[in-house]
Amino acid sequence: MLGLSVLNRHPFSMIEIRPALKTDASILTELGRKTFEETFSKDNRKEDMDSYLSETFSVEKQLQEILDPNRKIALAWFENQAAGFYHLLKAQPDPCVHGVRPIELLRLYVDSRFQGQRVGFALMESAVQIARAEGFQTLWLGVWERNYKAQAFYKKFGFGFVGQHVFRLGEDEQIDLVMAREI
Repeated sequence: MLGLSVLNRHPFSMIEIRPALKTDASILTELGRKTFEETFSKDNRKEDMDSYLSETFSVEKQLQEILDPNRKIALAWFENQAAGFYHLLKAQPDPCVHGVRPIELLRLYVDSRFQGQRVGFALMESAVQIARAEGFQTLWLGVWERNYKAQAFYKKFGFGFVGQHVFRLGEDEQIDLVMAREI
């Protein structure tokens, strides 16, 4: 079971990170849909996007995930607005992840209005801190092979490529690169 983190105010800005509450399910739904659409809609078929978004980002699904003891979800607030979130998942790692005590960074999303404000940096620092406090020693993730901006971001945090797997977006099978780092 993943424990709750304490409220974390990032030292160099007005970014506040706190665990997602049941009452945040609609905020996570809206933020997840918006950021995923902005990032990937221009490169994917509308039918595939619609299928993935309805399956992944419903209020009911977000509520289930918030309540799941194997998940740790936290929201970043910037000037009292939801600016992004991370989602850690304790589950069987991808076969190419060989690090000790792994946990997946399933999502790290930042609203485009807050990119460049160090929200992503604060979220990553918080996710690493929580994973380490829970006793995990490896953080891993999958990132679309064509999402070069995200790959560069993860490299800045010491992630390296360890393999790849299929990510299904609607009916489209895409390649995610698997990245990992020690924590």
